[in-house]
Amino acid sequence: MSLAAALLFVSGSTAFGQSLFSTSANVIATSGDAVPGAPVGQTFGGVSVLDTGVLADDGSIFFRGRILGGTVPTERALFYGSTRAGLQMVVRGGDPEPSGTIPGATLLSSTGASSGLSSSYRISGNGTMLWASSLFGGGVTAANDTAYYVGTPGNFSIWIREGDAAPGTVGATLSSSFGSLSTQQSGVDNAGRAWVLSNLAGGDVVGTTNSEGLFTGVAGGLILAARRGNAGPGGELIADLAPGFIGFMNNSGQIVFDVSYVIGSGTTPVTTANDRAIWIYTPGVGSQELIREGDPVTGFAGLTYLSSSNSPFNTGASNFNNAGELAIRADLSDGTAAIIVVSPTGVDSVVVRQGDPVAAIPGASFGTFNNTSVTLNNAGDITFHCALTGSVTTADDTAIFSTAGGSGIQLVAREGGAGPGTPWTFGNISGQTQMHNGAGQVLFTNSMQTGGTPVGAYWIWTPGVGLKLMSADGDLIEVQPGVFKTLSTTGGVQFTNCNGRPLTYHEDGRISHRANFTDGSSAVLTVICPPVFPPVSYCTAGTTSNGCNATMAASGSPSVGATSGFTLSASNVEGDKQGLIFYSVSGRASIVWASGSTSFLCVKTPTQRTGAQSAGGTPGACDGALSVDWLAFVAANPSAEGAPFSAGTTVNAQAWFRDPPAPKTTNLSDGLEFVTLP
Repeated sequence: MSLAAALLFVSGSTAFGQSLFSTSANVIATSGDAVPGAPVGQTFGGVSVLDTGVLADDGSIFFRGRILGGTVPTERALFYGSTRAGLQMVVRGGDPEPSGTIPGATLLSSTGASSGLSSSYRISGNGTMLWASSLFGGGVTAANDTAYYVGTPGNFSIWIREGDAAPGTVGATLSSSFGSLSTQQSGVDNAGRAWVLSNLAGGDVVGTTNSEGLFTGVAGGLILAARRGNAGPGGELIADLAPGFIGFMNNSGQIVFDVSYVIGSGTTPVTTANDRAIWIYTPGVGSQELIREGDPVTGFAGLTYLSSSNSPFNTGASNFNNAGELAIRADLSDGTAAIIVVSPTGVDSVVVRQGDPVAAIPGASFGTFNNTSVTLNNAGDITFHCALTGSVTTADDTAIFSTAGGSGIQLVAREGGAGPGTPWTFGNISGQTQMHNGAGQVLFTNSMQTGGTPVGAYWIWTPGVGLKLMSADGDLIEVQPGVFKTLSTTGGVQFTNCNGRPLTYHEDGRISHRANFTDGSSAVLTVICPPVFPPVSYCTAGTTSNGCNATMAASGSPSVGATSGFTLSASNVEGDKQGLIFYSVSGRASIVWASGSTSFLCVKTPTQRTGAQSAGGTPGACDGALSVDWLAFVAANPSAEGAPFSAGTTVNAQAWFRDPPAPKTTNLSDGLEFVTLP
C-alpha cells in the first residue's frame, strides 16, 4: 500500500484505522471481480450481489453470488474458497441436476425463468456442503420439483427430495418444499448426516395429528427421528415439533428439539402446566424426553419449570455442543428465570439465576436474561445477555457475561462502558447479535453511542485479553489493490454448523462476514482475531559447564499492531558471557546442538538472530540474563524473517550464549512458542 493510500485509509475511517476489517480483511470476492469458472467478461454484480459465506475448519467459505454478463436463468452460482485466487465455482443455476438421477432436469425455478439455487446453505467443519434448489425439466412436476443436496464439489447426492417416500411411515410422502434451506432448523455434520423437518401427505397421515416428521441420516439412509403423534414416556402425544424453534445437531448426530404435547393425552393427562418439553435424538437409540415443563429444578427444593403461555425454555442460535449438552434460558415457578445446562443424562445444572449478585459490578444483581442471547461452546462455556438491577441506572443497566476463561462469570461488556481505542460508549446491549466460538471468544454487535448518530460496530472479547474492535460502519476497506470502499453494514450467520460453533466463527478466531458498502456493492471476506495462547515453554535447556539451565520467558502482548511492548528473555544464563536471542516462524525442532552437547536446537531453520549482547552477571555463576523487545526489533528490521507479521503467526524463540568449555563452545536455552495477536 502506498503512503498516500495508507494516510487516506487512516484518516477516512470512522474506526480510525484500528478495526480488524480496516487493517486485516482477507477479501475473497467483491462486486466487479471476474467470476471464476465463468466465461470471460462475466463479473460479480447486480442487486444483492453476494450472500454471507459459511465457514469450514480450513478457513474456506461457501457462498452464493450473482453474476453479470450472462443470461438471467444462470445469474446465480455457489462458490467455495479461502482466497480470491483460489476461489472456485461449485455449481451454477441452470446446470444439469448434479446427482445424475433425474435425466434432463436442471437447477432452475419451477418456471425455468430463473436460477433455482437457494440463498441459504450450510457447510460442516470438514467441508461437506448442504444446499437447496428448485428443479425444472426432465419430467419434474410441482409435486417433486425441490431438493436438498449434500456432498462436495463434483460429488453431490440428493439428500432429500420433495415427493419421496417418507421412511418410518406407511405410504406417506415428503410434502414440504425443499427449495429453500433454513439456516436455523437444519444442518450437516462431518459424516454427511443432515436433518430437517418435513410435512407429510398421503399414506397413514391423519389430518394434522401426524402430518410432520423430523428426518436425519446420510444420503440414501434417511431415518424418521420423531413425528407428530408419537408417544412420550407417559403416553403423551406430540402435538407439534419445534414450536419454539429449538433445533440443533452435533457431530455425533444427536439432535435436540422442542415439542408440545396434546392437552389431555397421556396416562396422567397433559395440562397447560406441563405441555412443553425438549427431546433428544441419538443415532441407534432413538428419541427421548430430556426436560419438561413442570419438572423440578435440580438443587432448588420446591422450584419447578414454570408454566406459561409460551414455552418456559428458550435458546440462542448455538446452544448444543458435541458433548450433548444444551444451554437454555428457563422460567422458574418462583417468578425468576435462570440459565440452565441440560446434559444427555437429563440432569440439569443452574449456571446463574435472576437475582444473583454480579461479582464484577458491586451492588448490582442479574435481572432478566435475554431469550435469544444464550450460547454454549464445546468447552462448556456459557455466554449470555441480561438486564441489571440494583446500583445501576438506565444508562448502564444491560451487559454481556461469559464463563469462558475459567474465572467464574466474567463481564464482557456493559452499556455505558468505553469502547477501547474509540471515543464511543456501548449502547443497550441486551439482545444484540452474538456469536461464541470454542476458544471462548465472544463476537457481538452494538450500536455505539457517539454523542451524535450511533455507529454500528462488531466487537471481539477474548478471555484474559479483553475487547478488540472488529468492524465499524464507516470503515474504509481495501477491496482490491488501491481501491477502498466505505463500510455501511456487515454481518455473519450465528446459527450452529453442527459442531458446536456458529457457521461463521471458528475456534482459531477466524470470522466470515459479508460487508456492504455505501455505494451499493458488497464483498465476502474473512478476518482473524486469534484466541490468546499464552507463550509455551518446550524442548530441553542445555546444562552448561557451570551447571546452568537457561530458561526462556516472555512478558507483554505480541500485538502486531504495536512497535514495542513484548519482551523475550532468558534467565539462568552463564554469567559475563556474550549471547543473543533468535527466532523462527517455521515451527519447533529438537536437534542435538553438537556431539557431546546437552543442548538442542529447538526451532526450525531458517532462523533470525536479534542483536548480540552481554548477559552480565558473575563469571562462573548462573546469574546472566538476555532480553530483547521483540516487537521493537521487528519494527526496526522490516526485512527480518517473517516480517511483516500478521495476527495468528506462530513464532518459536531460543537463546544462544558463549560457554567456552562446552562442545561447540556454546550452549542453548529451552524453547518458547507464542502466537502473534492483532
